[in-house]
Amino acid sequence: MNSCEAVTYPIATIKSALMVCVNVNQPVMLWGPPGCAKSSIVRQIAEMLGWALFDVRCSDKEPPDLAGLPVADRVNKCVEWLQSSNIIPFERFDSKGKLIKPRWKNLRGEWTDKCLMFLDELDRAMQEVLNVALQLILDRMCNGAHLYDCVRVIAAGNGESDIGTTPFTEALSTRLTHLYVAHQSEEAVDGYIQWAQNNNVPAWAQAFAKYQKDEVFGEPVSFAEHARCNSRTFTWASKLIESCYEIGTKWSTNPKVVEACIFGTVGRNVGNSMKEFRTRMSECPQPDEIFKDPKGCKLPKEPGLYYATSISMVQDAAPQDEKGMFIEDRAKTRAFCDYAGRWPEEYQANFFRMAKDRMTVASHQAYKDLQVKNL
Repeated sequence: MNSCEAVTYPIATIKSALMVCVNVNQPVMLWGPPGCAKSSIVRQIAEMLGWALFDVRCSDKEPPDLAGLPVADRVNKCVEWLQSSNIIPFERFDSKGKLIKPRWKNLRGEWTDKCLMFLDELDRAMQEVLNVALQLILDRMCNGAHLYDCVRVIAAGNGESDIGTTPFTEALSTRLTHLYVAHQSEEAVDGYIQWAQNNNVPAWAQAFAKYQKDEVFGEPVSFAEHARCNSRTFTWASKLIESCYEIGTKWSTNPKVVEACIFGTVGRNVGNSMKEFRTRMSECPQPDEIFKDPKGCKLPKEPGLYYATSISMVQDAAPQDEKGMFIEDRAKTRAFCDYAGRWPEEYQANFFRMAKDRMTVASHQAYKDLQVKNL
């Protein structure tokens, strides 16, 4: 596990980051001390979306509650698993084996076919329950039963801020994006004051909470960073960054929301490097600019950006269709070869290696010149 201290965020940022993760079906773990509104945040999101909420308190569960009970099938001489769809939103089938369309009541009493599964107090569960949760979070199945496709997973825990918690294994930690609640921030306190005003908390109590926050909200708590970069979490972080901008709202593109999604998935160190590289990449010429002026368009400024620009040009000139076939635009191929022909020889070679299986580059003069140089 990383020894770096995790970055905490106010509740408004946490809610926005959660919405991004829910949008792309990325499992999330909320960390914060008891009473910092983790459960309330999840409930608010379910209400806002109009989705059902499966609130699973993992601390009082045993493995069969989540994984099901094994029952002997004497006729077929095998074991069947009896699982409760009232606790976990597993797929259900009718007597003919046809999938039953999901139908649950949301928090407003309305019917919906989407839900949040909230694994609360996950780090207070016994290790055997954590092992079941690991399967549900990553594989979305356990003992042959699958979660409905429409189910989104959010978990929560107290971590180092409480006693009696179960440490997460690396296998479980790298199956989640981790978000840490700044329970003592000014924004968190102001959020409480706003809630207090709407719920008729006496004015003197509101003032006390505002100016004696250490006594009301407790001492500041720090968390060890759980996120770690591997090929899986790196891919998730990349998709989350792009999703923030694809959603395109003020809240989703807020730099702190983007940062929370990245840091919570791959950690602060790798996350900072990813942010910086993406920013530098955005300053590079884009395929449309290169296509319009391949002879005059500016060049990338460093090796990694030449590599990234090569990928962009290959994908733009020969995108892949639904059947896995590459559809080449010959005009773009010619323009991109002209542009790559201006590069240092090493980077030209890299571009043509990438392009030759998808684009007709062999007939281009820049490719021929490079071949001659390397004879």
